[in-house]
Amino acid sequence: QDSRPLVIALHGGTGHGRDTLWHWLTSARANDMTVMAPTSIDDTWSLFQIELDLHAILEHLKNLTATIPQPSAILLAGMSDGATYALQLGLKRPDLFPNIAAFSGMLDPSLLTEPPSPSTTQHIYWLHGHRDTMFPFELANESVAALKAKGLNVVLDEQPGLGHSFAASRVPATLDWFQTAIEGS
Repeated sequence: QDSRPLVIALHGGTGHGRDTLWHWLTSARANDMTVMAPTSIDDTWSLFQIELDLHAILEHLKNLTATIPQPSAILLAGMSDGATYALQLGLKRPDLFPNIAAFSGMLDPSLLTEPPSPSTTQHIYWLHGHRDTMFPFELANESVAALKAKGLNVVLDEQPGLGHSFAASRVPATLDWFQTAIEGS
């Protein structure tokens, strides 16, 4: 049975899963991975009630024709609001989503007060542009430092010329990082 690694790609605010899918599909296929790109229930992800969209994501997982891999082989990735939701959901539910890739996202500071789960190794790949005016790079850099101080495995991929946009050219590097995280689990 097929149990390839799975990338769950979350769109940004007012986006749609079908648009996000194409950013990930070619690189995922080249790495023998499956991509699922759900659409948020509302205009954006349920940032203040994470359970709402979590339920929909879990329903999508049930409908996959492929066998769902172990959580260690699942990457929860997102752009902007999708990245913010991926960080919130992943940090609250590391049992389901131990691997997170955040492209131009923001971390809810209240998550830094919660202790990390001792039973799960969390891997976070955070890509952020220095020219991001929506979610300034300085805040992302501070969040990454705080997560590292809590003992989480965080890689910061700084993009000096990037504003608040999806760095599609970095998807292959993100998936290479994910493959390394899987092999280290």
